[in-house]
Amino acid sequence: MNASSAQLKRELKRTRNEKKRRALESHLNKDVVPAVRAFNIAYGFWRGRTYREIETLADKRPKWEMVMAIIQEFKGINDESKVSEAFSLWLVQADLEPYLRPKGWEDVSPT
Repeated sequence: MNASSAQLKRELKRTRNEKKRRALESHLNKDVVPAVRAFNIAYGFWRGRTYREIETLADKRPKWEMVMAIIQEFKGINDESKVSEAFSLWLVQADLEPYLRPKGWEDVSPT
């Protein structure tokens, strides 16, 4: 959990205004948590971790586009094809359940 999500959770505990509480919860669940998750996956990819080492209990598909964008930005790599190729290979080796795979990859299996 990063500082902004911890700060949001503290704010949620303090707020009494129901409308504000719902807005904060929505922002936390729709924006902050997916961004932190994507960054964590991208960081694990660059550190050489397998997907299963990074996420052991995933039940929803991560925002793979966000993960890829973070990977490219994190290392400042200009050659997108090399990163895409390495990331695609990493995903295939992860042997993800169909509900976790990127859209369009539901029928891809490791070789």
